[in-house]
Amino acid sequence: ARPGGHKDGATAGAMLAPLMNGWPGRNSFPCGGRLMVGPNFLHCLGTLMMMLTPALVFLATVCPLVALHAGGTAAYAIGAACVVLLMLASSLLLRASTMDPGVIARREPCLVTASSASGEGGEREVQAVQRGSRGVVVNGHIVSLKYCATCNIYRPPRASHCKTCDNCVDRFDHHCPWLGTCVGRRNYSAFVGFILTTTLMDSFVMGTSLFVLHLEGAGGLMGMSIFLGAQRHPDVAGLAVFACLWLVFLLLLSGLHLVLLSSNVTTNEQMKGVWRDRDNIYDHGFLSNVYLALLSPIPESVLSPGARVALDIEGGFGAGVGGEGSAGATHEHRMLSVLPRV
Repeated sequence: ARPGGHKDGATAGAMLAPLMNGWPGRNSFPCGGRLMVGPNFLHCLGTLMMMLTPALVFLATVCPLVALHAGGTAAYAIGAACVVLLMLASSLLLRASTMDPGVIARREPCLVTASSASGEGGEREVQAVQRGSRGVVVNGHIVSLKYCATCNIYRPPRASHCKTCDNCVDRFDHHCPWLGTCVGRRNYSAFVGFILTTTLMDSFVMGTSLFVLHLEGAGGLMGMSIFLGAQRHPDVAGLAVFACLWLVFLLLLSGLHLVLLSSNVTTNEQMKGVWRDRDNIYDHGFLSNVYLALLSPIPESVLSPGARVALDIEGGFGAGVGGEGSAGATHEHRMLSVLPRV
């Protein structure tokens, strides 16, 4: 049903419900549909805790030693720098994990017949989707469009279907276990900003911790003084080892994505070897590639908090969804189409 009570062939026998109630993928929509999170959002919270815990240990153990050796002003400055980096990395993490990564609206091939819409139990009319060969011209090259049988669409170039989130994502890069969601066209810049700021924060924590251990070791030779300082402050030594191990991983991850974005290659394309034996038609040069990946305007999402979906109601027109309608009734509902904001 459309707003105002009118029906048409596509939504007859259906009711409008918030997008989150009829989304066919595995995403969730907290805050009234203003946020979109993946099926593994707890992974994002775990990542946040892994950032927060060493930062708190740093503030509680290293900053007092800095104050002892260099004064309170230096300690406050170092503590403030750590907090700023933590807030920046955390905000980029949450932004990347709670925004639409570039989901492409799927097409529902099944239509409701007039008889089934009126509750007469008629058979459904299935609209067959033609899967002919299609292509587009990109930078003077013809690129074939792949058909997604799940979303019933021809995917744009560089898009791919994420099996974890069950969505087609524009410029799909990868499904990130640290974010708990996909990384695509809309959240790639936030993802790269997150790993770069996290690398910077981890380097800051490790470097400051090692320098404090050097000062605590009576200022002898660097290696020996750090060892002596670690004996006196095992908590700071443990923090430095933890930060050092993570820094190796973060440097490799940051280096990988800096190399990929500098040549405008996605992780998905790199893993599949798409450009191994041919020229990358999306490579516009280093500066243009960096701009496109990190500084270009973020495309508008096809999803919006005010979006509504038409839910097909099995059991008669007017039956409710999610507890509405007659008591004890069971209703099977399925998303037919995404309607614009109402």
